[in-house]
Amino acid sequence: MVSNNMMQSGLEKASKFATPFYDVHSFRDLDQVAKTKKGSAYLDRYLCDHASQLFESSGNIAHLVPDHKQPGREILDWRWLSITLPPDLLVAGADIRGSATRVQVLDPTLRVLEPLAHLHIHATAAVPFAAIWWSLGSTMNFGGVKTVPFRFQRSYGGSPAAKVTPEQIEEWRSWLRRAFIGGHVLDLWMQEGYSQALQLLRDKPQLQQAIAELRTGRIHNPSALLEADISGTIRHLLFLKDQAQDYAQSFEPTRDPAEMMGRDPAKINSDEISFIRRCLRYMAAGKGEAIDDFRCIWVQMTRIRVLLYKHLVIDPERPGLDAFAEHFDHLGEYQNEQVENFALTTVCREPGLQLEHVELRKAPGGYSKLKKLQHQSESAKKECNIRWVLHFIRDDKRAKRVLQDLIRHHSETAVNLAATLRTEPLLLKSIRGIDVASRELAGPLWTVTWALDHVREESRRIASSYRGIKPLGLTVHVGEDFKHLLSGLRSVHEPYWWELMRRGDRLGHALALGLDPEQWRKKYPEITMPRCVRVLDLAWVIDFTKSRPTAGVPSSNMIRMREELRDHLRTWDAEANEETFLDIARRLGTPGFWREIDGFLLAFPGDGNSSFWRLAKRFLDEYAICLQQEGEHDIISVATSAEAVGTLVKVRDELARLLARWRTPIEVNPSSNLFVGGLDHPLSQPLFHVDPFSPAEDRAMVITLSADDPASFATTLADEYAYAWAGLVFGAQQQAPSYAQECLEMAAKSSRRAVF
Repeated sequence: MVSNNMMQSGLEKASKFATPFYDVHSFRDLDQVAKTKKGSAYLDRYLCDHASQLFESSGNIAHLVPDHKQPGREILDWRWLSITLPPDLLVAGADIRGSATRVQVLDPTLRVLEPLAHLHIHATAAVPFAAIWWSLGSTMNFGGVKTVPFRFQRSYGGSPAAKVTPEQIEEWRSWLRRAFIGGHVLDLWMQEGYSQALQLLRDKPQLQQAIAELRTGRIHNPSALLEADISGTIRHLLFLKDQAQDYAQSFEPTRDPAEMMGRDPAKINSDEISFIRRCLRYMAAGKGEAIDDFRCIWVQMTRIRVLLYKHLVIDPERPGLDAFAEHFDHLGEYQNEQVENFALTTVCREPGLQLEHVELRKAPGGYSKLKKLQHQSESAKKECNIRWVLHFIRDDKRAKRVLQDLIRHHSETAVNLAATLRTEPLLLKSIRGIDVASRELAGPLWTVTWALDHVREESRRIASSYRGIKPLGLTVHVGEDFKHLLSGLRSVHEPYWWELMRRGDRLGHALALGLDPEQWRKKYPEITMPRCVRVLDLAWVIDFTKSRPTAGVPSSNMIRMREELRDHLRTWDAEANEETFLDIARRLGTPGFWREIDGFLLAFPGDGNSSFWRLAKRFLDEYAICLQQEGEHDIISVATSAEAVGTLVKVRDELARLLARWRTPIEVNPSSNLFVGGLDHPLSQPLFHVDPFSPAEDRAMVITLSADDPASFATTLADEYAYAWAGLVFGAQQQAPSYAQECLEMAAKSSRRAVF
């Protein structure tokens, strides 16, 4: 078995290798610009020396060099390395005279032969980094850029929490422009010679200044005119290149550069690798004029590119949904319509897999947006079947007053969506499901249950009247974001508790279901959490075990949990009764608990005269304050005893049996679970620990594999199958490689059956 220490060393090894490429101090140090910090080694040679040990090239594919002591271990090492540096940079550096254009992490001998579906992927994060970079360089539009890479920001002495100033943002935009103009200068340099590149700079003194600043890592006397001139020149160069004209010709364009952007992301990636290779070969030859100047420009533009990559890709040392949300927001700053089109093309052309169906997640919008999604689905038919899952965001930023406005916002969204579907029922052929996503701690499921039920009920009415149309499916992000393991288990069960689930519905992540309670206790022996969350946890576990005697929780444990619940409730109301609150908890997430006014949802229930509604209102008030204060209101400490661990084990096992009986597909996302869930290493895929693939177990569950957010996690669906295989072989279960491969085949079959 691979130890945690070995996994930690894998991350440390990857970070050690990558650091010279995003070291801002070296970027701003002229003596160190083109070198590693360890000595006189040039960064390009450093890249080639290290990258050449990673791959064996075969045509246009780079295969990972196998670990001969532990075959398959190289997959886990790659997981860490690919999160620290762009894979295209590594592929180019591994063989500067080769032709490989992509890395194939899933070895052909392990490939899944079954046709499959990709069920859990967010459209905003579906595009590869190379396409984002190319799109930026084509449009030169940085108006959406509002943040600065942390490492770049830190060069100002700022902390991660420090507010980025407008000056810092503008400087970062300026560096992006200089990186792109540097690339075009190097391209001209290699194709037409040093004299032509020099002539370009002489003819354009603004560009000469920009390149000089790039070489030194310092911008002097910035001006809007200079930045505009750089952007305009790049667009002109792109046009000329597209027309296959000589660079020395006039820079006047004859058509809009935006028209040149209908390109294949795979070709873009191939072109970027080709460019990097040519640069590396040129520097390796070392015979050209002013080779040191060439090297400095290349190193500096590469560092800017890597800094952006690190900005958009999750930081493995900062787990959790809060950190992930930051990276996801960063991606949005670099998105445009062309990048969205790249995403559609990319997800359909998954190399190494027989992809039949893709379900992309997208926030719902108005009529025009939904019609656009329908058109995109129809346009992609030749590639694969693309369908859409519309997600309700738990903590939608448009909801101003955390609780009341959040519930009302969801209800209004649901009412508008239902009205659109009534008007255009055929939309249900391309829009196939709804989802609840984002931070569970920031938006409880019960704030959106009315909305979910309203939309699904409308889809059922439409489906009953139109042949060939099915009602919307439901999938919910659950058990991913929690303070206490009991909260995570409750989150997994809530869609069943409140009777939202139907046959064929799915769950996303469900990390809590696979965690070992004893190991969890060792890691978190004492938890601080809001009282209102603890109260709901206790109510749920009491109700869950009460209705399921087979869970086998000792009655003494139940008595103590009831006593704890009663004590918490009486801090709010001296006359509060635990049975009353149990009734509230059972009804909290049911649509009938909430009242409608003017067709929309009111944020608090019933009239406040009865003890039931009085206690319900106090609970909601407390929860609202807790959300507004980001979980810092009325905090209590909860110690996890050995007795509590025993209860957690029995509850987890009973919940697993429930899901097995329902045959609910669980969307496992290996990389997302690793980096967001804060797992110790890539092998800690929780659901694998309960042996979900074993038909002999009464809790055997339906597992599918997805990539979730490929751009954020630097992955593909094929990569996720490789990481799942490695997790099964090297993880706690240490399954036989042949069995692990069978599991991948089973997951592929399950994905096809689980399509909405």
